[in-house]
Amino acid sequence: MKTEQEKLVLSNYEWAVLIKKISSIVNKAIKIEEHATPQPALKGKRIKEMGLECLDIIKYKNIK
Repeated sequence: MKTEQEKLVLSNYEWAVLIKKISSIVNKAIKIEEHATPQPALKGKRIKEMGLECLDIIKYKNIK
């Protein structure tokens, strides 16, 4: 069963905070990925990918 989702409406400040928080998570995941043993590195890679997907969804692409 499909349900209609309510559109997320945020102020410019709230969008900036959201982007900053997601970017921080992605950057921490990159550090984990680079400096960890294989198992934590894999988790870091997954977190990074999910964070980048979130940023892509909100059309923010100024992050590497």
